[in-house]
Amino acid sequence: MTQTPTRVNPTPEDLVTPTVFDGVLIPLSALVEARRTTDRPRIEGLTFRNCVIQGPAVLVPNSTTTFESCNLGEAAGDRRNLFLKAVGPMIIGGLSAAGCQFESCVFLGVGFAGNEAMIEQFVGHLAAGGAQA
Repeated sequence: MTQTPTRVNPTPEDLVTPTVFDGVLIPLSALVEARRTTDRPRIEGLTFRNCVIQGPAVLVPNSTTTFESCNLGEAAGDRRNLFLKAVGPMIIGGLSAAGCQFESCVFLGVGFAGNEAMIEQFVGHLAAGGAQA
């Protein structure tokens, strides 16, 4: 069963230094912008627990990014609506998330992009109860 954060604190002022975010609102645009001007420009190796992850955005998780007990957001009755399939070898304009962990998070206005195999695996994970749409 997916847990939803019961209390979410405002977005922290420092979105660059922490590697773990717990119980906070994370607007993906603010996270990317804050990190872009530093020596940590990517969403990489971060852990998000009990957070609300806010779009609008398209997240491109790699094979080492995990989603446990997350609510992926409103899918208008069909979980496939959350996913965008890459038709070429690259995804331009999406936010790469490499080696991140999302635990008990809620996603608002976020889509997920990848190749067909990634999407099939993700949809299978949803069907098995690993995350919720």
